[in-house]
Amino acid sequence: MKELVIFYFSGTGNARRVTEWFSDEGRLAGYNVTTINIAHHRMVPNPIPPQALIGFVSPTHGFNYPPLMLHFLFRFPHSFFRNKVFLMNTRAGMKMGKFFLPGLSGVALLLAALILRIKGYRITGMRSVDLPSNWISLHPGLKQNVVTSIFGHCEGITRTFARTLLNGRKNFRALLDLPQDLLITPIALGYYFIGRFVIAKTFVASRACNNCGLCIKQCPVNAISMVDNRPYWSYRCESCMKCMNNCPQRAIETAHGLLAVTILILNAVIFAAIYSWLPNKEVHISDSGLVNGTVEFTLQSAVLFLVLTITYRLAHYLKRFRWFDRLITYSSLTKYKFWRRYKAPG
Repeated sequence: MKELVIFYFSGTGNARRVTEWFSDEGRLAGYNVTTINIAHHRMVPNPIPPQALIGFVSPTHGFNYPPLMLHFLFRFPHSFFRNKVFLMNTRAGMKMGKFFLPGLSGVALLLAALILRIKGYRITGMRSVDLPSNWISLHPGLKQNVVTSIFGHCEGITRTFARTLLNGRKNFRALLDLPQDLLITPIALGYYFIGRFVIAKTFVASRACNNCGLCIKQCPVNAISMVDNRPYWSYRCESCMKCMNNCPQRAIETAHGLLAVTILILNAVIFAAIYSWLPNKEVHISDSGLVNGTVEFTLQSAVLFLVLTITYRLAHYLKRFRWFDRLITYSSLTKYKFWRRYKAPG
């Protein structure tokens, strides 16, 4: 029997649903289907079944595959049988009236394809699926009827793509987005090296939290622990939004106010003080060479991580006081009812 093996990572369920749709088509086509959630099975299978069609399905975080999937790909064994591979990513789809609006992939599929090609695999398909955006830290969740409509649209796209590959043909539809994807490559790099760590230190639990522990149990990267009898997010957080969207008490917030104040203090006080102490006060990226620019970038990043860690830990401690907890909670946009959480159908 023909083999189909799909490795996937999913936070709120979008990538998992794509995996299910593709798997359904695989079974109808007579394949023996195996799906593996890499958040639960970190061990890379070795050897890979010869002649198996292998798939990787993941959301897009910061215009790239999330680090969990990227690191899994780096550890993935070389192919001695030149197995066929397809790559899929879910990205922030929207809808305006009757029109479905696509998201952006960045380097997600391109980097993954390069890694696997070097390891000896044959890439036979690359497809982006514009399932609803679930990044609640940046925008309210879409209305449920819109979410359902987008899901119906994307199911047809996914199943058509699956049938094409399962019948031995190729499909590189994702390459049509190559021009805009290459343009946002710097943003993808910035998110990987800095952005994801900043966002990781914006999640807080309000007094609505009843310590049920669901966020800790469900976190796919074990980034949440209980500190001072309250959930605490570490730098391992990949901002998959699973905890925020699944919290039964709607207690998890993005601390927009705290982040804004931290950035303001960084730029107006700390960075200004550092530059005033530097022997060469003309060291700026805009008017210096690559070396000085790199030094400044590294210095700023180190200070940013240090300040974020201290500020976040201090805020976590101070939230035991009702006045401070209310200050953080009510300065978070996610607190208000109009800021909907994201729920995938079913």
